[in-house]
Amino acid sequence: MANENSFLESFESLAVGSDWIKPEEPDPINVPIFASSTFKTSSVDHAEELALGKSGWLYSRWINPTVDAAAQTLNNLEGGQGTLLFSSGMAAITTALFSTLKSGDHVVGPRMVYSGTLALFRNHLPRFGVECTLVDGFDVSSYRKAVKPNTKCRLLSLALLHKDLEEFGKLGKELGIITMCDSTFASSFNQKPIQKGIDVVIHSCTKYLGGHSDITAGSLTLSSQELNHKCYELQKFFGGCMSPFDAFLLHRGLKTLHVRMERHNQNAMEVAKFLESHPKIERVYYPGLPSHPHHEIAKKQMTGFSGMLSFEVKGGRAEATRLVEVRKASEGLTVKTL
Repeated sequence: MANENSFLESFESLAVGSDWIKPEEPDPINVPIFASSTFKTSSVDHAEELALGKSGWLYSRWINPTVDAAAQTLNNLEGGQGTLLFSSGMAAITTALFSTLKSGDHVVGPRMVYSGTLALFRNHLPRFGVECTLVDGFDVSSYRKAVKPNTKCRLLSLALLHKDLEEFGKLGKELGIITMCDSTFASSFNQKPIQKGIDVVIHSCTKYLGGHSDITAGSLTLSSQELNHKCYELQKFFGGCMSPFDAFLLHRGLKTLHVRMERHNQNAMEVAKFLESHPKIERVYYPGLPSHPHHEIAKKQMTGFSGMLSFEVKGGRAEATRLVEVRKASEGLTVKTL
């Protein structure tokens, strides 16, 4: 007959037990992957402190040590008051907007923006009673004209890296409007929008920050603890948090960001110069070229011009299609990073 401890000592109990004690040695230089949905509590009082968010980790949808370490590193790179990590860039953008907007509010954004963000402006925010105005112009005056008494925030797309962040930051402070900047194509290495007065910096970490095309992730870096708290509270309930596995890979990518971005900057500049002098190329769009209409703005606020460029081929669609197919450039229909 089994003794009174048989239940605790059964094979099944031993198999699922978690008596792992964090060793003092060895002390790893890399943050481990904490693949745990829940963390232990030592007492009722300790559990209450964790549940109230006063200390430590309780549940990985709220906070996870691996995710927290990657977020802190990115926050240091951006110079923010807090950084939140998400399962995608769209999860980050959606959380940022819904954290600051309510029914009856108005938001101003660029017409030339990532298609997912454009769909959010056109199709989804209006369903929740949020009015959206899309602006064609690139300068501050175009946005100022679009502002209304109920305008609460303004999102800037840096897809073309051509907006004067300092001027937009000043306008936001003047009018009491939250400014948001999608800085994905610039990267934290080349540009720091918060230093220019922007309130919220958005990244699709899937691209340059992750750097290896092996994660789907997003981030928000906030300029104040108040904004950080608002976005964090909504992130918990929307549930778009980053997994510890993706956080581990993102953290790895951030460690080589400076090396990779220097090469991206260099390669893109060389390609842009080559294309600009090519007889079969009509026009090249790259902010590092003096011929770009917003070159001076980019030069003022960026330490490098990043790796994104576009160009027009003489001969129209037919010649452009032939170039893509000959060079096998259509293998990836979204941004690759290596």
